[in-house]
Amino acid sequence: MLRYRSNSIVGALIAGAMVVSCAVSNSETSETLAPSSDAPADTSVDTSTVAESPDDSDNLERSNQDIARLETLEQTTVADSLENPWGMAWLPDGTLLVTERPGRVRLIRGGRLEAAPVSGVPEVFAAGQGGLLDVSVHPRFAENQWVYFTYAHGSSRANQTRVARARFDGSTLSDWTVIFEVNRAKQGSQHF
Repeated sequence: MLRYRSNSIVGALIAGAMVVSCAVSNSETSETLAPSSDAPADTSVDTSTVAESPDDSDNLERSNQDIARLETLEQTTVADSLENPWGMAWLPDGTLLVTERPGRVRLIRGGRLEAAPVSGVPEVFAAGQGGLLDVSVHPRFAENQWVYFTYAHGSSRANQTRVARARFDGSTLSDWTVIFEVNRAKQGSQHF
């Protein structure tokens, strides 16, 4: 078990390093990555200094430093009082759908969390890692109002992951239809 975790951690570190180094690995361009309009002007990165070969460690070190100088992420609280928020998806009008693992869909409109959850969500198996999980809006939502969900279904003795879709009219889900279900039930409350 310890060896597995060590290998997983090492693998994650290597993958992370590869993603960072690949982010600016196009050595044939001399374009400058432009900062966002509200970022300080000195955060641009000149990709012409990117290493041309793995042996060119000075240029690689420089490119990693340039990446570190890019804008930093800033945490912003969108809503308080959510219980285990899991997935979120934006509707065309800017409304944010948020799933809560215990089995609720919540709406954030105009930057405010609506007090009442959306009605029409069936019972989910909410234990351990299970519950109402991800949400996705159909690309043509304005035409068909389809929203897709993944969730855990069943009991602690027999459960599986389901994918369903439902129509959302702005306040209520209807026509909830399971479109996929894992073909074997399992015990426990993990790995959905």
